[in-house]
Formats: sequence, C-alpha cells, structure tokens
Amino acid sequence: MDVQEYWQERGKTYMDKMTADNIQAQIFRKQEYALLEQLKQMQFYKVLDVGCGYGRISKLILDNFKKVEITGIDISKEQLENAKKFVNDKRASFGIGNVYHLDYADNTFDLVVGVDLLLHIPDDMINKVISELIRVSKKYVIHADWYELEWIGKSKGGYCWCHDYINVYRSNNYVVKEVPTYQYSRQSLFILNKETDKLDQHEV
Repeated sequence: MDVQEYWQERGKTYMDKMTADNIQAQIFRKQEYALLEQLKQMQFYKVLDVGCGYGRISKLILDNFKKVEITGIDISKEQLENAKKFVNDKRASFGIGNVYHLDYADNTFDLVVGVDLLLHIPDDMINKVISELIRVSKKYVIHADWYELEWIGKSKGGYCWCHDYINVYRSNNYVVKEVPTYQYSRQSLFILNKETDKLDQHEV
C-alpha cells in the first residue's frame, strides 16, 4: 500500500480514532499550544491548511484568529466531509488537493500550514513538496513534523519519513527556524518567513 492509498483508507476512521484517544488528545493539545505561540507572532489573513484531515488545525486557527479565511485540502474525501462538519465555519472551505502540485498561483496565501504532513512524504519527493509550500506562500510557512536527528533519512512502516528539513530549506535558498513542540517531544515546528529568511546566493 502506497502513502496515498494508506491515507485514503485510514482517513475513513481517523477522526473517530483520534478524538477517542485520550493520550493522543494530550499530545495534540501540547502541539496546538506550541503552534499557537508561533502563530501569535505573525500577521496573516489567507491561510492554506495542507493535509487538513478532519479540520483540527483549521478550527484551531479560526477559533483564535477572527480575521482569517482558510482553505483546507486533503486527499481523503472522508476526512474532508468530517472537516466541513467539525469546523462548521463560513470562513473555511475544504476540497481535494495534491501536495505535489498545489493548484494555486505563486504567493496566494499569507500563511501555509501543515501538521503531521511532511513526515508522510517519501524522501525523494520532500524537496518538491517544500518547494510547492514556499511557492504558494506570500510570507509564512509553518509545519510540525517528526524530527529526530538519529532518524534523518530513515523511515518507519513505509509511510513515515524523518527528513533533513534544515538542508531541504537551504536547498530552496531559505533558512528555516526549528522549535521542538514540547519538552522531550520527537516532533518539531519549522517556521519560515519568506521576507526575512532568504539566503544570499553565495551562502547556498
């Protein structure tokens, strides 16, 4: 089963399983707190939530930032139907999207966000996907993903990869900020401001 098939199948029951898991809920709350702490330092209106799932992060942003509109995309029809019900906000829209080829013009969104997304991108495609996130963002890219130095370049289960995000961003001519989501977490937030974090060509 490839990654897309895995998520199309898992998407059918993902919301029910995640919302019923108390341990997972605690992890989510810590992750959401860390994400909000970073988002509060940004100014944005149009948001793209890539791999939005059942809308957990879209709802988090809408609940905490009143003057925003969000577009959420995912490959799972079931996840998107759940997102529409879970978020239930006129400022949000949801639809099928392909992270490898985002169907938006350059600089469309003030903020592009992805949570637990890029760890599911195969190693040979991560540069392409991050390039797409950067391309459609006018200013900010932020994502939360598995990040353990000893696991960089390796995978688990055939559908989780630990990427060298620092160097992937450098290859796209940017310096990205890395912040652990919480103490002892195996996950980090990666934050890019396109206006301030661009490398000079001679530094690449």
